[in-house]
Amino acid sequence: MAGNLRPRSADTAAASPVASPFGARTLVDEEPTTLPRGGVKSDTVASTPTLVTGLDADLSSADPATRYETRALLGEGGMGEVRQAHDQHIGRDVAMKVIRTAQGSRNDFRARFLREARVQGQLEHPAVPPVYDLGQDAAGSMFFTMRRVRGENLESVLERLKKGDPKAQADYPRHRLLAAFARVCLAAHYAHTKGVVHRDLKPANVMLGDFGEVYVLDWGLALVLTDPALPK
Repeated sequence: MAGNLRPRSADTAAASPVASPFGARTLVDEEPTTLPRGGVKSDTVASTPTLVTGLDADLSSADPATRYETRALLGEGGMGEVRQAHDQHIGRDVAMKVIRTAQGSRNDFRARFLREARVQGQLEHPAVPPVYDLGQDAAGSMFFTMRRVRGENLESVLERLKKGDPKAQADYPRHRLLAAFARVCLAAHYAHTKGVVHRDLKPANVMLGDFGEVYVLDWGLALVLTDPALPK
């Protein structure tokens, strides 16, 4: 068996320096990647979010209270509200977005709500909170759950910096803000390669996590360029 093994060549066995978004140099031991013409890896644009043409006939109807224990209100918008919830099956806290009762009977709002959940759920990127579950209760009120993001939104951070808040200046030096901005740009670029335009990028929709995470939130206005309903 030993005679059949070939040593890795020097260029693939050596650890290669890679630039870190924080400005440091990191050693990464990896195989070289061959890029197609144009410089983009082929799997980057392999799939575009699929918009289900029906409304919600395929959604399971079950009482979410049998799985989720709803807790504090985290925020609210035009289509629904977001609450902290505890997933009793897995034992973790999640964010649950629920469509507003007054709009739950309107097909156009239900379609927009489903669109948001499905587009966000299909954008698998570290800066896009993953969607865990999508369904409706016995009364037909739709909901979806996603990662519970902890931290502070960029709008609040910038306001505190503008006021000269010493803690904000210590917690968010310029290099950290630039690194966060770079990650937002990468998330937007990833979405664009999937044919998705966020259309509501602003500091209030960027969350800076407690442990260095950066998230782009609120994909409710996202435009999917392959949507057959768009004018040609």
